[in-house]
Formats: sequence, C-alpha cells, structure tokens
Amino acid sequence: MFRSSRSRHRIISAAASRTLTLSAAVLAAVACTKSEPADSPSSSTAEGGAASSDALTVAAAWRPVDDPDAVAAQRARADAARGAMFASLLGELMAAIDAGGHASAIDVCAERAPAIAREVADTQGVRIGRTSHRLRNPDNRVPAWAADAVDRRAAEPVELIDDATGTFATLTPIRLAPPCLACHGPADALADGVVDALAGRYPDDTATGFAEGDLRGWFWVEVPDEPDTPT
Repeated sequence: MFRSSRSRHRIISAAASRTLTLSAAVLAAVACTKSEPADSPSSSTAEGGAASSDALTVAAAWRPVDDPDAVAAQRARADAARGAMFASLLGELMAAIDAGGHASAIDVCAERAPAIAREVADTQGVRIGRTSHRLRNPDNRVPAWAADAVDRRAAEPVELIDDATGTFATLTPIRLAPPCLACHGPADALADGVVDALAGRYPDDTATGFAEGDLRGWFWVEVPDEPDTPT
C-alpha cells in the first residue's frame, strides 16, 4: 500500500458496534447499487458528490480528527444518516426478497437505492454513499479523501476533518454476514437467479467470492460544519 499526501489519514479507534455486519438484504445495498454521490449541502445527487452528480470531494486539507469532542455533533448527524439509509434500504430489500428472491433484491437496489440516498442526504443535510475495494457498481467509486483508507483496507472506522471547510467525514467498515453469501459468496453459494441478474445488471461485477466475516466495503458520510449559533 502506498503513502502519499494522504499519509496523515489514520484510523480513529471507535466502538466495535460501529463496524457493520449486515444481512444479505442490507449488504445488497452497499456497493452493488447504481448510486452516484448524494449530497444535500450543495444540492446534487446520490452518493457523495458536490454541485454535480458525479463530483467527488477533493482530498486537500483532510487530516485525522484529533479532538473527538469537537466533532460530536457532526458525528451524531453522520450516524443518524447512516441509520436512516439502513432502515429505508432494509425495508425495501426485505420486501423484494420475500416477494421474488435475491435476484429481485438486486433489481431493487439498482433502481431504488439512489433515490433513497438522495432522500437521506436532503433530510439529514449530509453527503452519503457506499464504496468498496471490489465494486459491483463502478459508480460507487471511492471519495478522494477515503482513498488511502480504502487502499489500506481500513478495518476500523475512520474519521477525518477538512481544515479548509470544517467538513467532517467518516468511513465505516462493513463485514460479510452469513446471509450475504447469497449475493456475494462463491459461485456455488449464490442464490437462484443471482448469476443471471448480475450478468444483466453488472457484467463487470467483482463483488462475489467473499467469505463470512470478510471486509465487504464501507459506508461513508460527509457532514458540513455547522455555523456558530448567534448570541
């Protein structure tokens, strides 16, 4: 793994509960959805860009958080946004699996996840997305500020701050739970219809062949600085 100007990015220790272990339904929405950067602060898309649908944050003045208390409010907003996305995606994906199996869930996460991400970004006032070192959807590319952590396969939550803007960013690992093998496991473990669904939606898919407990990818959230309250 390389070290560059991003070498100052380091993993910030956090509670083990912040590393996500997801069911097949939730994980299906991680790096297999057709979602571009979603951002509310600058009004735009569905996975973490700025003024345009495919813009990504430029790694400039990003550094590790050295005062956890100073970003407590922004961290809480990031956690709330991630939780809101989970809840919405889980409901729709579980319904799809119940109705038509895992192949149907792949269709749903391809078509609905971008809209859900936009809704969460608008409601929570953040940028939010999913990415991986082994993408299903190439649109879920890594934000520039997270590139070093992804290259290192960061196994714990990462927290960074942009000194230029006060924006807080967090990257939360996602590990594979047993049910996830239906869509992300070895070929002989994939559920009925999944191979054909992937061939149709994602012919260049690289997100199978995982085992239980493997690092599948990351959820990331960017939270802008809040202005001081007038006195």
